[in-house]
Amino acid sequence: MPLVTLTEITLRNLKPPDDGYIIYTDANLKGFGVRVTQAGHASYVLTYGRKRKRVTLGEVGIIKLAEARGKAKNLLSEYQLNGETPKSLTWGDAKELYLTVHVEQNNKPSTQRETKRLLKRFDRLQDTHLSELQAGDVLSIVDRMLGTPSEANHHFVCAKGFLNWCVGRNYLAYNPLHGVKKPAKTSPRDRVLSDDELKAIIASAPEAGTY
Repeated sequence: MPLVTLTEITLRNLKPPDDGYIIYTDANLKGFGVRVTQAGHASYVLTYGRKRKRVTLGEVGIIKLAEARGKAKNLLSEYQLNGETPKSLTWGDAKELYLTVHVEQNNKPSTQRETKRLLKRFDRLQDTHLSELQAGDVLSIVDRMLGTPSEANHHFVCAKGFLNWCVGRNYLAYNPLHGVKKPAKTSPRDRVLSDDELKAIIASAPEAGTY
């Protein structure tokens, strides 16, 4: 892990690796650094403790360097006072809680089914701990659906809502998708159906069967 003096200027010049990710460690605060992925996604991280626990503090460009460094100092202070903190929930464990205590309790069956369908696409993150989750982990899945822009946006919004819920339950300190825009542009409809067209559809609907 390269040792650098992190400033607003050096942040702009951190180079992504050819593969995977690289962590640039701050020379002024032990354990604090910036994780840069091959795709260029950069986020502040803190690695600390006997088990080298790694926590994501926020995305570069959304969270200011001073704010991220302040968060890191607070976590280090808490660790020194209270010792090792337990590992965070995994995506899979948090998802099951989200579906059980939120989605199934507050949504009609059709919405429940749709939410489960959308979140299932992210099952490869099942064992990822929320404290280690990066925006790029979610976006790499969503980006594969850009051929169907509406689907990509629906999945993105669903994942973002789930992570917002995790923040509200204190399972996650910060939503890595905060401030990230929908990945795809969708074209608005040219027009809506006229009353006569709607009547024609309703009149012919019985002939179309259950659908």
